[in-house]
Order: sequence, then structure tokens, then C-alpha cells
Amino acid sequence: MNKVRYHYFDYLRAIAMLLGIPLHACLAYGQIEYHWVLKDPSHSYLIDIGLDFLRLFRMPLFFVISGFFTALTIDSGLFLQKRTRRLLYPLLVFFILLIVPLKMAWVLMEVPDKLYALDFPFLIQYGMENFFAPATEEKFRHPPNWGHLWFLMYLYVFSLISVPLRNLINFKIPRYSLLILICFSASFLSLFLMKSHWVDQPFKMYPMISLFTYYGTFFFFGWKLFNFKEHSLSKTASLALLAAGVGFATLRAYLEVDTHLGFAGHNLPIWILNLMGGLATWTMVLGTIYSFKNYFNKPNKSISYFVDASYFVYLIHLPIIIVLHIIFNRIDMNWMIKFPLVTITSLIGSTLIFHFVVKEKMIDRFLKGNY
Repeated sequence: MNKVRYHYFDYLRAIAMLLGIPLHACLAYGQIEYHWVLKDPSHSYLIDIGLDFLRLFRMPLFFVISGFFTALTIDSGLFLQKRTRRLLYPLLVFFILLIVPLKMAWVLMEVPDKLYALDFPFLIQYGMENFFAPATEEKFRHPPNWGHLWFLMYLYVFSLISVPLRNLINFKIPRYSLLILICFSASFLSLFLMKSHWVDQPFKMYPMISLFTYYGTFFFFGWKLFNFKEHSLSKTASLALLAAGVGFATLRAYLEVDTHLGFAGHNLPIWILNLMGGLATWTMVLGTIYSFKNYFNKPNKSISYFVDASYFVYLIHLPIIIVLHIIFNRIDMNWMIKFPLVTITSLIGSTLIFHFVVKEKMIDRFLKGNY
């Protein structure tokens, strides 16, 4: 029997991965303090609005897709073994290869003059003394965490609990609208209990309850969406929903950033921003899914290349972005030039590494769990 291929979900999963590149490229050029490795002299609140826009829907969309594919594959053979190879092993290997060196780079950026001067004896001593040092009033240091690989840890935990709980999770929800209402309410409640304008940051080595419940809601929605996989919208309705989502997410991002910076005088209560955030997130997620289902549900060789590359490109892009941020930091250039240059260069560089070093080689098989 031929397996059904959900090409639109494959494409969306790759897009959700690749959007991590402009998201991380944003962090040096925003006006809000993100405790990034550095803040560029040229920055703008417009970057903050774009960053908040991406953060509203990118990871929720990714967890919806992951939940859908979990429901699709959980009854297939060796599910947990495949999840372990696909998620846990890359998490551990790339944590050692990427996150540990990035942590060292982060520490060394506390002494930029020594770093730019390549004073290696000083840098080695400073790095060894401060690698595990806690934050101080003068220096912000993240606690030990998985870096940009954090989502792999959450996905693996969701996979682990899905096996014993799948019979419980498989209860029938009679109507699609009821499923959306349940999940929207749960996500809003989770946001509200965070008592924050933004979703909590994943700066822990273990699953945080707030993030576990928030992203777990989207994972659960994706799981149950598999039962409504035949549900669809017309092309006109899906585009209208997507347009509404873009507009609402842009408005919410604007008001969110203004609440922090006060450039236009808005200062909304947290619960209103959370409610708007929930509405923006769900309209964006659903509008994107059904638009892609209508327009991109056929195989495409060129797009499939980036689907294959997206996992590795996401894993490897962050050190490239940090190096580019450091280089451009000393160049007198407007952020409107620096930001796209960093984004495009990171994407091209990561893709070239994939094409010439990874594709159809041992690393590619490792990431796909085919060994």
C-alpha cells in the first residue's frame, strides 16, 4: 500500500527550521536588550517588531507539525529507537561540537579588545576562569542550556511520553472547532501563567514546566489534527486567514515592542498582550498550514533539496551568524545592510557546507537516523 506523503508539512517544517536564521540574525540589531553576544552600534525597533513576529508563530508551527508526524508514525516499528537516533544523538553530539565552543565565544566577547587583538594567552586564561562563572551585575551569563538545540530535547521528551500515553491521548474530539477552542484556551492559560510579555526562554538543561505545557499544547493539537487531516479550506479562505494572521501578528508585535520601548506611548497589560499573542499565533499557524495545503502539496525537487538540508543548516548556522556579527560590529554600516547580509551569508554558507560536506555522507545519515 502506498504511503501518503504530506508534502506541505515537509515544506513547512523546513521553513520553520530555516526561519531560525533571520531570527538569530536579528538579535544584534534590535533596540531591546536580548543579552546576545553583542549589540551592534546600528540598531532599530523595527528589528524588534520583526523578531517578535517570527517568535509568535515559528516554534508553535514546528511543534504542530511534529505532533502530526508523531501521530502518523507512532504505531510504526521501532518508533522510540528512530526518535532516539533522530533527536537525542544529534542533540548530544552537536551540543559538544557547537554549544560548548559557542559558550566559550560568548565568554570571550566580554573582553572584545583582547579578542579582536587575538591575545591568545589572555583569552585562554580568561575563558578557562570564566566558562562556568555565574552572572554578575556587570556581566550577563546564561546558565547551562542546550542553546538553539533546545527544541530537540523537548521533542524527545514528547516522544518518550507519547508511547505510554498514546491510548489516553487518542480520545476522540467530535468537532474540529472544539479542538481549536480547547488548544487555544490551553495555550492562552499557559501564556498567562508565565506572567510575562513573551514566552519564557529555554535557558535550562531540563524541560521547564511553562514551556512544556505551552509547546505541548501545539504538539497535542498537531497530534489530534491527524484525525482531521481531510479538513481543508478553500484557496480564498486560506489566503484570507493567512493575511489576517499576518496583519494581527504584525499589530501584536508592534504593540508588544512599544510596551517595552515606549516609542508611541502604548503600554498594554500583560493579559491583553497574551490574548493578542494567542490570537495572532493561532491565525498565523492555521493560515499558513491551509495555504500551503492548497498551494504546495505536490513534490518539488528544488524545494525538497532545502527540506533535506534544513535540519543541518539550522544546526550549523548559529556559529556562522555569531562570527558575522563580530566581524560586522566593527564596520560602520547601517543595520539595513548588515542584517540581510548576515542572514543571506549565513544561509548560503550553511547550505554550501551541507552540499559539499554533509549531503549523502555519514553526517547526513547520522542526522536522518539511517545507520
